[in-house]
Amino acid sequence: MSKYYEWENEVVLQLAESMDVSYSDASGVAEAQTFYIQQSWAKGLNATDTARKVLAEIM
Repeated sequence: MSKYYEWENEVVLQLAESMDVSYSDASGVAEAQTFYIQQSWAKGLNATDTARKVLAEIM
């Protein structure tokens, strides 16, 4: 498994692509959803599934 910061970076990139926003904006979304980000890491979810989970929570 990758390191947390690499995985989190990939989650943010996935969010940016999915929402068609800048990396900075997607990073803000990820920071606002730290519970879901950390929970997904603990469960071993990949970046794509984590981004989908975050998007489901904010939509």
